This record gives sequence, structure tokens and C-alpha cells, in this order.
Amino acid sequence: MRRFVGERRAVAAAALAFYGLLYTLLALQPPPGWGPAMSAMAGVYGLGFFAVVAGYFWARWYALGVGLSGVISGVISLFQ
Repeated sequence: MRRFVGERRAVAAAALAFYGLLYTLLALQPPPGWGPAMSAMAGVYGLGFFAVVAGYFWARWYALGVGLSGVISGVISLFQ
């Protein structure tokens, strides 16, 4: 029943690392007024990456919440 557990963790860690790196780079030279927001997002994705790689029991729900918040934000922005 526990098939592809390592592969799923690797894909989740890669996605979190990508967005963590992206927001870290954006935080280094942010648009005016967006520095704290970009730093906070880099911290959110960095914490998610660390938790998934370390195998913490709450990492699955944390990463799911981060992903769903991005999906919901994207859907809402389509309608605005």
C-alpha cells in the first residue's frame, strides 16, 4: 500500500525547493514595498522543504495547505 512514498516526497521537496529559491531570489531585489512579503513566502516554502525532507509527521499537511492556498489564490485572481 505504501508505493512510491519516496518518489512523492522527492517531487514535493523539488517543488517546494523551486518556489523557495524563486522567492528567495525575489526577496533579494524585490519590487518596491514587496520585500517583507517575498521574504515571508521564501520562509514558508523553505520551512515546507525542510519539513518534507526531514520527514516530520506534519509536513504532509503543511505542504498540502501551502499548495492549496496557492491554487485558491490563483483561482480567485482569475475572477478579479
